[in-house]
Amino acid sequence: MQTINIVLDGYGFLLCLIIGVYLTTGNRRNKKLNKYFGWICLLNMWMTAGDVTNWVCEGTAHAAYPFLLSTGVLIYYLCVGPILYVYTLYVVEYLKTEVVVHKKYLTASKVLCVVYMVMTVLSMFNGMFFRIAPGNVYTRGWGFWVSQAIPFFIYLINAWVIIRYKDYMEKKDIVLFLSYIILPLTAELIQAHNYGIALLNTAITISLFLIFVNLQSERELLLIQREQELKDSQISIMLGQIQPHFLYNTLITIRQLCDIDPKTAKLAMREFAGFLKGNMDSLSSRMPIPIIKEINHVKHYLYLEKQRFQGRLHVKYEILEWDFSIPSLTVQTLVENAVRHGILSKQEGGTVTIHTESDEESYIVRISDDGVGFDPNRAFSDGSRHIGIENVKKRLEVLCHGNMVINSIPGKGTDVVIKIPKRKAEIR
Repeated sequence: MQTINIVLDGYGFLLCLIIGVYLTTGNRRNKKLNKYFGWICLLNMWMTAGDVTNWVCEGTAHAAYPFLLSTGVLIYYLCVGPILYVYTLYVVEYLKTEVVVHKKYLTASKVLCVVYMVMTVLSMFNGMFFRIAPGNVYTRGWGFWVSQAIPFFIYLINAWVIIRYKDYMEKKDIVLFLSYIILPLTAELIQAHNYGIALLNTAITISLFLIFVNLQSERELLLIQREQELKDSQISIMLGQIQPHFLYNTLITIRQLCDIDPKTAKLAMREFAGFLKGNMDSLSSRMPIPIIKEINHVKHYLYLEKQRFQGRLHVKYEILEWDFSIPSLTVQTLVENAVRHGILSKQEGGTVTIHTESDEESYIVRISDDGVGFDPNRAFSDGSRHIGIENVKKRLEVLCHGNMVINSIPGKGTDVVIKIPKRKAEIR
């Protein structure tokens, strides 16, 4: 049995090493999901190394073996808590693209992990979890049940997170995530009643392999694809926002203000700088930004346009809800469309209204104008306008599962409504 246990641990060590090397090479090591999975593999390798030391050294008369045995046992126990906590981090990060998991689950897992590690270190002195008996023999301590109970509660936390957020995962994902809980937990229960059988590390390794092959690799490809799509969309939107004619007209307006109203020209330069900074920041903003930041960017743009068109452009802000996030340049793109293609297409101009609110299920953003309107059943005649709208739709869907509806009546105006589900936007 000793030889079999060493071989099983050896295979587990080698498999985790291969997976760990793969995840920590190239650009893969910069992804949080890969980092967490790599840490799980590394901790499992340490566990197997400690376990092998136990099987090799226990009950053998050698001057160095008592030290090696106690060190191996300590390493084995010290890895149990952290590996389960990192697994909690992994599950939370995996769900991040769909929902923000409440922090209380991570906090509870971390606290239990720290308590477990402190008790493990103390066991070297008080023999609570384990002790090395005369003859270089490992024996379970008087509080061994605590060493099993604490990991069990962390298992329960992980299981509850998976069950609590099951609606955001496919059935295959749920089964594979639970396999990391069910298989090791079953192995640990067997080992607790039958010392001498090394099943825990083998069960963990099998679960890691299943998750890696079926989930980790698929998610990595999906994230790469999404990042490229979002990057292309961000660049397209940013370029669309900084049109050469807008830059030229804004600079002409500021130059004229320098002659007739230097104080206002100074304010216009500040707003122009803020507008440009907002566009540049959007390239590095992969996640939704607070709505207040997006509204401030819109204000920079509208201030500059009002300086140019004066009484032809009016703006109303009806911001009733501030506590949510939205993809950068979303409102900005829609407001610019409303100004350029709606309001300014009328000789007398008009009003753009920016409104935010919320209901039980969603955060709502409405951009309305009383401009010339258009026929929604016909394609946009302005190709760049159409591309900008499609980019906004795509980023809303990918980043926050949001949707956008456009209603317009020729001669009356246009109303654009964005809805962002609270299940994605808020912390649960």
